[in-house]
Amino acid sequence: MKPEMTAMPNRRSAIARLATVGAAAGAAAGAITAAPALAAGGPDRSEWCAAMSNYLRAKTAMRREPGNEVVDRFVEAEKAILGTRTPDLAAFCWKLELFRENSKEFVLEMEDFDCLLADLQALGAA
Repeated sequence: MKPEMTAMPNRRSAIARLATVGAAAGAAAGAITAAPALAAGGPDRSEWCAAMSNYLRAKTAMRREPGNEVVDRFVEAEKAILGTRTPDLAAFCWKLELFRENSKEFVLEMEDFDCLLADLQALGAA
């Protein structure tokens, strides 16, 4: 996602600024408070689960100890989870909600929709 050029700050700066306000930082930065419930079986979930675990650790660290390095890790973890193929519909809905939350502060790009469409195709819905 790219920030809107006229009025909105870049993603890293916005998260760094928001991280200083404590618990509201995660929500304002587009963080979702709960991971999707992933059912046992089905497609290989190891990549998704690893990315989700990394994302949740980075989000927790950013809330506890805001700083440039912590924010950078959160931004990278968020990019990774958004770029990771979803293993099921629950994970897809979680990712879609994260995109929705991020759209409050940032402009969604064609690549963001390409990612979601690829997830749907992989899930057999498109």
